Amino acid sequence: MNVAGKSKVRVTDGIDEHVDELNRPMQGIYLPKMVWKDMYDFSPDSVLLALASTHYDGNEYIRDYDEYLKIMGVKK
Repeated sequence: MNVAGKSKVRVTDGIDEHVDELNRPMQGIYLPKMVWKDMYDFSPDSVLLALASTHYDGNEYIRDYDEYLKIMGVKK
């Protein structure tokens, strides 16, 4: 959720894709495991708040989209 300003989030599973514009502080999106997201188009006053149910562990994340597609079994 953007507590100030606005931004966009592109969400995909490698097949279906949609873009959400976060522009109201009471609006958020839930992203389950194994969903790819790109956050972009931040306004100058944007403050993005992310909440998680567990502690952050950078080793648990896939950082390369092509690797993600391979793991998901999606052919380009």
